Amino acid sequence: MKREITGFYKSFTGQPLDLKRDYILSGCSREDLFHLAGEIKDAFAGRIAGRKACVCSDKKEIVMAAILASLAGGPELIIPHALSAPVIGDILKSLDCLLVAEAGGESPFPGETIFLEGAKRSMPLPSLSLDPDRTMLSLFTGGSTGKPKVWQKTARNLFGEAKHLVDKFGISGNDLVLSTVPPRHIYGLLFSVLVPFVSGAPVIGETAAFPGEIISAVDRHRATVLVSVPIHYRVLKAADFRMPSLRTAFSSAGALAKEDADYFYSKTGIAVNEIYGSTETGGVATRRLALGEETLTPFENVNFRIDKGVLKIKSEFISPDLPKDANGFFTTSDRVRKEGAGFALLGRVDDIVKVAGKRVDLAEIQQVIKKIAGVSDARIFAVRSRNGRQNEIAALIAGSIEEAKLRAGISRALEPHCLPRRIKIVHRLPSLPTGKLDREHIEKIFNQD
Repeated sequence: MKREITGFYKSFTGQPLDLKRDYILSGCSREDLFHLAGEIKDAFAGRIAGRKACVCSDKKEIVMAAILASLAGGPELIIPHALSAPVIGDILKSLDCLLVAEAGGESPFPGETIFLEGAKRSMPLPSLSLDPDRTMLSLFTGGSTGKPKVWQKTARNLFGEAKHLVDKFGISGNDLVLSTVPPRHIYGLLFSVLVPFVSGAPVIGETAAFPGEIISAVDRHRATVLVSVPIHYRVLKAADFRMPSLRTAFSSAGALAKEDADYFYSKTGIAVNEIYGSTETGGVATRRLALGEETLTPFENVNFRIDKGVLKIKSEFISPDLPKDANGFFTTSDRVRKEGAGFALLGRVDDIVKVAGKRVDLAEIQQVIKKIAGVSDARIFAVRSRNGRQNEIAALIAGSIEEAKLRAGISRALEPHCLPRRIKIVHRLPSLPTGKLDREHIEKIFNQD
């Protein structure tokens, strides 16, 4: 049996499996993962065919075990974008799911729940039984784009991308991964769950988010790989640190500010690898701002084209349900400009709106406002005017600047038709644990008028 399971692992990773090696540092071995996976698969055996498993846990070992169970003939998985009763309730209204969570009392979510005890049993999963090109997992995304969307992923999508990241960035069993994001977004799922599994590197179980927690966790465990998001690099600017054990760091889920990348580099000597991509496309390109790399360089196995200023891509990471042209290219919603062997992002297609009959680029307005003294961050939106007849510009500003001074600075820098009509100033832009903007919270801020 052990030989069969080792073959199962090697078929995906190309490496031998050390069952005694930690998956979660000092918390869960790779052998424990297979036991958990067997528990999940057994729990679904004999139930209504086709029921999916909604993974209601941020614990990396439970997410990875669910993936293993699905690969071995268990249920198709659902990864919700938030662990809240309303979000889980909405999923249950549209899909026939059982909820999967760790043991420890009653579930806070509506619906039938399987509690994982982690009891030892005979080792499961002797062979792969799932077609690698069949949907294995669906990610529900939400927060930054309003209504949640669902994106399907196959085993080839996920494990292919994880293996590519491991090879490209040289992640190995000698590394130790610390993630500041939960595994509910494609970035967190790949870097904090699948990359450790594929590379053999253990991952730290805790998900540090505050500056002191991040610095302490890196130094306490001597982590070598930091997986984080722009908001966490931003808050680290308020701290003094060295993190001598780190050898590489990553950022995704939004654009990393150059001043934040430069500060991290000045403290650690590490240029953050910024990953550009999306849930539906997977990773597309990378750059290191601290080394002067403004242009995004596509991954080696990603092909791209620019059609009328809009990016089109082709890769094995793309969700199978996305529309593609006759040559296999998917049209993104990002405007780009060709630069060298890569491209520069110019904003979203939906950033171009008409205000008072004139074309306005919201991304350009955002960049101008962010340069005003006292503004630490900004997000610009087009909203319907109060009479509902046309668009008007709304600005959510993070900083300590007074509104009158802000409006004066904006008026000096922008044409009259580009001026935000509605402005809200906050201490910090609201974000989700995944690093994405919290759209629901933002709507509440503007609805307080």
